[in-house]
Amino acid sequence: MSVIDEIDPYVIFRLFGILQQIVSGFRNYKGKVLEFEHERLNKLSDILQKIPTNEKVIVWCKYRYSVNSIYNLLRSEAVVYYGDLNERQRSKELEAFRNEKRFLIAT
Repeated sequence: MSVIDEIDPYVIFRLFGILQQIVSGFRNYKGKVLEFEHERLNKLSDILQKIPTNEKVIVWCKYRYSVNSIYNLLRSEAVVYYGDLNERQRSKELEAFRNEKRFLIAT
């Protein structure tokens, strides 16, 4: 039996989830959020500056931490959309995106 045969697929799945968190700038560990330095927000900002200002942009995120981080970067021009918002809040955010805000940050 090889080492690969002994590794539980669940462990690999969890490992990739943890690595995705870390490259996103955080790690949720035992109820605490540990933050890590990263360049993702700087890179995103550089990319967004290259898009014409009259174009709407949707930024998809995997984690709420990322949604909040990006929202803090683009606050004056952005709305958020994620699962915990109730239907009224979602409608309000989408309406603001359609009419006045440039960025929709969503999970």
